[in-house]
Amino acid sequence: MAVGISNASVWIGQMRGRKTPNLVVFYHMAKIYYEQLNDIVDRLQLRKITPLSIEVKHFFSGAALYLDDTICVSISPAGLAFKLAEAEVSKLIASGKALPLKYFPNGNIKKGYALFKSPELGSNKWKNYFHKAFLAQNPELNQL
Repeated sequence: MAVGISNASVWIGQMRGRKTPNLVVFYHMAKIYYEQLNDIVDRLQLRKITPLSIEVKHFFSGAALYLDDTICVSISPAGLAFKLAEAEVSKLIASGKALPLKYFPNGNIKKGYALFKSPELGSNKWKNYFHKAFLAQNPELNQL
């Protein structure tokens, strides 16, 4: 795991023409988010709401949840982001409940993602968003 993170860190440093971040700090941040997302998956019993495989993986300086190898949720210093149907994302952003997702300050907006900047991770309210993210990635789940 550390190899992938260090490669990403070196690549980011090279691409931005900046000094490469401290790899220990980078790995520690990713590990914290990885553990948080795994904890959320277990606490909300997300594996019970889908027959598909759920896997949490390291994702740059955070972690991502994959449903059958397709990313649908990420957690990072940016916040908690769900990949949802475009109409749902637009509604959440227009209401002020969510923000557009950018992984870097000058980066592009990631289409289809609703970002919750400072989520209260202990809350069960996220289960609905996970379910919506799962359905957005695999509409056949609605038939179950």
